[in-house]
Amino acid sequence: MAVTLAALVDQVPPQTERRVAQTRTRLDPSIRQFIRQETGLQLARQASTGSGVTEYAGVPIVLLPGLPERLEKWLAEQPVFDDG
Repeated sequence: MAVTLAALVDQVPPQTERRVAQTRTRLDPSIRQFIRQETGLQLARQASTGSGVTEYAGVPIVLLPGLPERLEKWLAEQPVFDDG
């Protein structure tokens, strides 16, 4: 029986968006610390204020529902295989 990605996405429970947001909030500090430790990359940029004080501006991370447009287009072009 062939199953399209759209059909699978339609089966995602309605509370999924809330659960993803909660998980992101809970894991964000740990993920940022891991990235800093492994790469030396800080997800903030340093800015000099001219007064000699260094300030940090955070880099927002935004999760949006759905697939990236390029991935969605690519998937739509793929043949659907019937496994049955």
